[in-house]
Amino acid sequence: MPTKFTFHGGSLVTDGYASKLIRQASSRLNEVGRGGGGLSKHEYNAAAIVNGRLDWLDEDLRTTLISMNRDFAFTVVAVILENWDREMRLPADHADAPKGDQRVLRGE
Repeated sequence: MPTKFTFHGGSLVTDGYASKLIRQASSRLNEVGRGGGGLSKHEYNAAAIVNGRLDWLDEDLRTTLISMNRDFAFTVVAVILENWDREMRLPADHADAPKGDQRVLRGE
């Protein structure tokens, strides 16, 4: 089932499977850290990008995104924007708030 992301006057519809997979991979990478603990290459790369860990990519960002299918790459960007939106609306201790590296703002 498709997932629709809506951001301030625009929207993006992606494959619901990609969205679920990337969210799960992002959470897993946040828990286990570098190496990903059994994630596929695309899951790991997507999660690293979502979690702001570009230093964990084997290739540059552009090459990494291109090597994913289009839906997966679009969903990576949508999940980053969705995490930021939830971070702005929800307190950090809320169950649906981004955790750890998923957060966009990491101030003291």
